[in-house]
Amino acid sequence: MLLQILIFLIILIGSALLAKAYFQNAKVSKEDRETWKKNAMSHNKKLDEFLSKKDDKSYGEFLHPKTSRFQPKLPFRIDGSGEVMKRVKSQMEQTIGATSVIHSSGEVYKEVLLVTYNYMTEGKLGEKFVEGSGKVTRVWVYENGWKLVHEHMSEN
Repeated sequence: MLLQILIFLIILIGSALLAKAYFQNAKVSKEDRETWKKNAMSHNKKLDEFLSKKDDKSYGEFLHPKTSRFQPKLPFRIDGSGEVMKRVKSQMEQTIGATSVIHSSGEVYKEVLLVTYNYMTEGKLGEKFVEGSGKVTRVWVYENGWKLVHEHMSEN
């Protein structure tokens, strides 16, 4: 019984040390992290510009093929860049302007960056003027440039 407890403790401690080493190695340098944050902020700004200019081609170039989106309105979950672009094109038709204010860039691990920000939009639904605001978290991956792999939106 004592031997089993000892073996269990060795396995537990060994696993914890391996996990710690893995996650420490996964973190990038502070300098790289700051550069990546600036790039991601720039990408978020560009996405807003593409939305305002109704430039769906440029917007689509920032999407990862397996991108997904969670939004507060039906359909709640959208999978794949084609389906996400259908929703974005619909938003482009209605949007007059969009602004993002990044207040947290999250943590960077290898080629992944989390960006959280507030947004404000103005648009028209038919003849009715509408405004909206909320929060967005975007997950960017670095594969042949920065690509948006997931976007999670909530309304205020």
